Amino acid sequence: MDTKELDMTIKKLLERMVNENHGISTIQKTRSVLNKFYKHCKTKGLTNISIDVIKQFLLIEYNIDFNNHTTNETRSIRPLLILFEFYSTGSYLKSHQRKSKVTIPDDYVDIYAKYNEYINVLNISYKSKERKLWTARKLFNFFIDISINDITQVTCENIYDFVNTLTHIKINTLRTIKTNLRQIFNWLYQENIVSISGNKIYPIIRKNPPTEILSYYTNEEIKKIVDVIDTTTSIGKRDYAIISLLIYYGIRIGDIEHLKFENIDWKNNKVSFIQSKTNNLLILPLINEVKLSLLDYIKNARKQNNHDEEYIFLTTCAPYTKYKTSSMQRKITKYMNDAGIDYSNKHHGPHSLRHSLATNLLNENIPISSISSILGHSNTKTTEIYLTVDEKHLKELSLEVPTYD
Repeated sequence: MDTKELDMTIKKLLERMVNENHGISTIQKTRSVLNKFYKHCKTKGLTNISIDVIKQFLLIEYNIDFNNHTTNETRSIRPLLILFEFYSTGSYLKSHQRKSKVTIPDDYVDIYAKYNEYINVLNISYKSKERKLWTARKLFNFFIDISINDITQVTCENIYDFVNTLTHIKINTLRTIKTNLRQIFNWLYQENIVSISGNKIYPIIRKNPPTEILSYYTNEEIKKIVDVIDTTTSIGKRDYAIISLLIYYGIRIGDIEHLKFENIDWKNNKVSFIQSKTNNLLILPLINEVKLSLLDYIKNARKQNNHDEEYIFLTTCAPYTKYKTSSMQRKITKYMNDAGIDYSNKHHGPHSLRHSLATNLLNENIPISSISSILGHSNTKTTEIYLTVDEKHLKELSLEVPTYD
């Protein structure tokens, strides 16, 4: 950033924060830090602002080490970070939490750096990149723990031993880690760094064990969960609307996050959107239970924000940006606790409500072909994995589902 643009950028940023209804104390703190930074740059005669300039300013003005600061010191650092983000992108992150340090073993620094470069040019989401790099960091540290300082010495058994140490990780996440491991070693193999490929280590990564019984909750349990949501608050109204979409439609949580006003046809009572997982169009009737919960949220709880106005679900505090539904795992667990639902030995997140809808519909003698249509599956074979089938319906299921060669 050129210092000639600094004054105007600060003014525009503060105007944006006022328009997005940030708290007075937050705006005052931001203004104070940025004004001091502006004077610092003018006094020093700086012509170009970089991260090193920010580090020097923080050390001189606040005695803060940018690379080793406390959570409280983030309040003085954040104004400078959002200034840079605003200048570069016209927006800024909702928060800048201090991340824990991750040490890459010296013997693997070069390989990790090259893999990092490879991952960063892939056309995948930021979260996917972070997951892949997290897997690499954990793996390289494991190699050091078992005294493997040279990656060419790694065997398939070493990889399996690494996965076996991840006993606290859920099955679905473990499957993602295995996929990441396969990619890491395919890349290493293509680069002629190792002699075993990822496909050799994991030729097949199964979705679910054939004997796995998926978690589901009865209609009575789901009603208890819904009843404990406090719909007198903005957060409660939003959560109630999101959970209504989960329990009545089984919409994937990622699709709920990306729902836009254009996806709701209020006049003809339809919900339609392209599913992110399958890229297929899904059209559902807008039933009253969902319609009323959405209207209550939109009219009485949803904040206005010109930046993310097209998305239905926004955060409840400034800046009002698209709501990240990743927190719904924790929210649903809270509501289950409040409702006294026993979820021991069960999954208890958004996807469990999708499973529950499928199974409860089957228990109500809804044909599996109709359940497939509601869930947005292209064939009934896919729907089978969503069903926790009781003995009563085993015969009907076997008759309903076509066979495949």
